[in-house]
Amino acid sequence: FDASYATPLCVPSRAQLLTGRYPFRTGFTDNILARTAGTPFLSAEHRTIAHELKDRGYSTAVAGKWHLCSFEERPEHPRELGFDESLCWLWMEHDGAAGEPQWSARYFEPAVIENGAIRRRVAGAFGPTLYADFLLRFIERNREVPFFAYYPTVLPHAPWQMTPYELGRVPAVAPPSDVMSFP
Repeated sequence: FDASYATPLCVPSRAQLLTGRYPFRTGFTDNILARTAGTPFLSAEHRTIAHELKDRGYSTAVAGKWHLCSFEERPEHPRELGFDESLCWLWMEHDGAAGEPQWSARYFEPAVIENGAIRRRVAGAFGPTLYADFLLRFIERNREVPFFAYYPTVLPHAPWQMTPYELGRVPAVAPPSDVMSFP
């Protein structure tokens, strides 16, 4: 394409990137927590780049930040939007007791949802490494076929944290021995 425009806001920019549609067309003109009216998730009626590539024989995966739905209400949302595999930050958790949902950890021992299954506080994990390793394994499994790997990182928002490397810790999640890792 010759030109593209993005909304410099978290959720609308991801919805726009995935669908190629302006935020007012998807209904995502603000971040998900500000949504008080309309559909509280990005509807699959909006075809995504993952839908298009999947239709053309690509394997598709997403890892990292999502915020296009409440995963506890729509655990298969990435699949609905065309992704074969997913590992996303859960971001909000309900503890089962009455009350408001709580933010989950973003970096160390994050709560994630993997292919529709919620995993609470992954012990010893550093979120960005967890997502990168997931996508590296996906790429390795699909290196002989066309694939699309989408990585919306959790890194651009507060609270900013030092990485395990900066803290002098051993990497929280060791990469598989058959996948190249970078320091």
